[in-house]
Amino acid sequence: MPPIVKVILASILWGASGVYVKEADNMPVLAMAFFRSLIPSLFIYIFLKTRKAPQKILRKNHKWMLLSSSLNSARTVLFFISFAYTTIGNAQITLYSWPIWAAILAYFFMKEQLSLTQVSLLCLTFIGLIFIFIQNELSFDDHNFIGIAAMALSAFLHSCSVIIFKKYGEEYRSEEIVFYQNAMTPLLLFAFCIPLFPELSTKQVIIASSFGFINGIIAFSLFFSALKQMKTASAAQITYIEPLCGLLWGYFLYQEQINLMQIIGGSLILGSTFALSSLQKKEA
Repeated sequence: MPPIVKVILASILWGASGVYVKEADNMPVLAMAFFRSLIPSLFIYIFLKTRKAPQKILRKNHKWMLLSSSLNSARTVLFFISFAYTTIGNAQITLYSWPIWAAILAYFFMKEQLSLTQVSLLCLTFIGLIFIFIQNELSFDDHNFIGIAAMALSAFLHSCSVIIFKKYGEEYRSEEIVFYQNAMTPLLLFAFCIPLFPELSTKQVIIASSFGFINGIIAFSLFFSALKQMKTASAAQITYIEPLCGLLWGYFLYQEQINLMQIIGGSLILGSTFALSSLQKKEA
């Protein structure tokens, strides 16, 4: 399979994240996050332990890796809260503000310089977020506002996690990074989920587990397999079809309308982030 096709398939699968949440019959977000992270954690742990000459999972900089994994746990919960409260389109578009947060954090913590053009693109992205926000009442009584705010915070925590992985994860393989992304979530959420387990239906458990297997293992396997055959920047740019797929899933499956504010805000966020990625690729 051509590497471009692999990345496209991975992006389509990631773009369907909101579908799992909508189809899970109001499954508690903590339980959803638990099963979503448990499945890839178990599969990848078994893979790491059964491969030839397995390395210790806890080695150099493991404390930073665990910190990043813990941040990712909070990000995952906010991720599901967002899809539970707002439309798939709003959530997916807001999620893709994370490269902007990552660029800002890299400037402060990794001393990566920002040019005037990059700063301008960052400003355009923030303007795009404002357009997404102002279509709703700025109140915690408004579900769309809660959902968008949750995803904005989720995107920020994701960027923190990415910076930590980038700075301290050089000695770790890609599958180990994916393991750390998921490992702390089931551990941290297990105690909170115990009262929820008896109330879960078989359908909810199957949907959440399928989400973990398809998005956490198959999609990431396709993406990392493609990275072996193409440049990282090129693969990253192709993933920008993910939020577009999210909009289409929401429109065709749940008749979620796309208004002018979404179009303007989404265009500013995705366009600026794509341009920033292209600029970084050119400089590299």
